Amino acid sequence: MIRADEAIISPIPGDRPGSIGPRCAMVGNPKDVDDVCALADLTRKNSRRLFLSKLYYTPAVLPGYSVIGSFIGAPYAVMLLETAITWGVREMIFFGWCGSVSPEVQVGDIIVPDLAMIDEGTSANYLPPDTIESRPSYSLQNHLKKKMRERNIRFQEGAVWTTDAIFRETQPKIAFYQKKGALCVDMETSALFSVGLFRNIRIGCVLVVSDQVSAGKWVQGFAHPKFKISRQQAGAIVCDFLTSKKSILS
Repeated sequence: MIRADEAIISPIPGDRPGSIGPRCAMVGNPKDVDDVCALADLTRKNSRRLFLSKLYYTPAVLPGYSVIGSFIGAPYAVMLLETAITWGVREMIFFGWCGSVSPEVQVGDIIVPDLAMIDEGTSANYLPPDTIESRPSYSLQNHLKKKMRERNIRFQEGAVWTTDAIFRETQPKIAFYQKKGALCVDMETSALFSVGLFRNIRIGCVLVVSDQVSAGKWVQGFAHPKFKISRQQAGAIVCDFLTSKKSILS
């Protein structure tokens, strides 16, 4: 594994914004960012640019928490995460969208990944050579699952395949990852898990299925009512994580 002190360029965080706190949600889609911020009582008044995204944070209230979004792709997601870590973030939940790879996964299903299959280039800079998978913090994933059960929200557990090339999800690749047991495909999860392992912080993830490639053709579900409802449910769970006053590890 590459040593952290060997990097020539390190994140330059600048002034620490407000009470960013140890907990952060990284939210991929702009509408989901707005919804999570509304639930968590975060406003544009307490926000700032972070690269091409925005960081929303609590005012001078401790312990504080934050939301980062929107964004797409592993390299950029990791730039955001690395910067957040320099500000003291130690627990992060990624809330994103994914496409179904397994025939058993439908539009609007919620996935809580327990494994990410690496098919992106960013993880190779954080994990030993030839590493093919990365994993989340099980304490955070267990917290998410507990909260979903308390709210009677249905979800599936399993592997996500993370790719850099959304337009190269070919039939042979889909068949390959189906055989390996992937439930879905996205563009960020494995890299975020890899950074969590490298930086020794806890990272969890909840994904909502927006479309399907499992049958060898693209079936879009972005306007499906179940997709909208599941995003709202996932956003509520992310808000629970941010605002919980109890330790996630308890």
